[in-house]
Amino acid sequence: MNYLPLDIQLHILSFLPKPSLIRLMLTSEKMRKVCLDNFLWKEISLHYKEDDIVKVLINEVLPVVNSNVEEVYFGSFIMGDLKTIFHYQLMNLKSLILCNAASMGRQELEQICFLKKLITLVLIDCPNITDRFLELMSKNLKHLEVIKIITCSSHVSDNGIIALCTSNANLKELALRGFRRLTSKCFERISSTCQGLRKLSCEGCFKAEWEGFLSILINCPNLEELDLSYCLEIDDRLFHFERCNLRILSLRGCGKLSIPLGDVICPTRFPLLSYLNVSECPLMHLSESSLKIIIELFGNKLCIVS
Repeated sequence: MNYLPLDIQLHILSFLPKPSLIRLMLTSEKMRKVCLDNFLWKEISLHYKEDDIVKVLINEVLPVVNSNVEEVYFGSFIMGDLKTIFHYQLMNLKSLILCNAASMGRQELEQICFLKKLITLVLIDCPNITDRFLELMSKNLKHLEVIKIITCSSHVSDNGIIALCTSNANLKELALRGFRRLTSKCFERISSTCQGLRKLSCEGCFKAEWEGFLSILINCPNLEELDLSYCLEIDDRLFHFERCNLRILSLRGCGKLSIPLGDVICPTRFPLLSYLNVSECPLMHLSESSLKIIIELFGNKLCIVS
């Protein structure tokens, strides 16, 4: 009997829930066996490129445990198998993470729309995502609390993002990174619907201007983390608000910001702020006098990266 190397077996077992609810004995292509100790497995993590491993999990594990699976992570493996996985109808799935899914076509993507209990949806490096796909998801997925769409497609516009976000009013965490076509209109609409938002990351949304993010700051009182790194069009008008509850704020690479830092950072406007990143903002001055004022106001409670 030819087993997979021990280090590979241990690598796989390290991703199983603790205490382990399933025991895998992975052998060669001719001799493979899965021993199920318990059918209440709630997490599946596939991000190993070994074909045998994928085949074992798809052909022998999923048909048995599919009704109980709540979380699936798909990494860099043959995405043609995704259609087979969805064939098992993981109707109780609450968390789906897809990474490096460049080969996913329209049919595979549209299978996601049938996972109506999803709470967390993370799509990373999925270049075939379109407005049509996001609008289709918005009609079927109504319980999302976490949406992360990261470096997926430069063709997605305001319409797709607005449709998906505004159909999930309980949204708490939103990451939209690398979308060069999104405008302020998108974030203004999101701020009017998703007022319970706690975390927002928009790194690399080059075209979005200050109006949309100001709407977020004013209309989302629970917002604690805001990352606007490399949002190149925002300027000093972003700070035209009286108070917010941000704890973490990143403005890295926002080259149009020019207001003296000491005029912005004050306990009345940012009473809870503990981390501020203004690196690569050449016009945003942090003078010695401003630094002394900030230290007097915040003491050692605020970390500034400049």
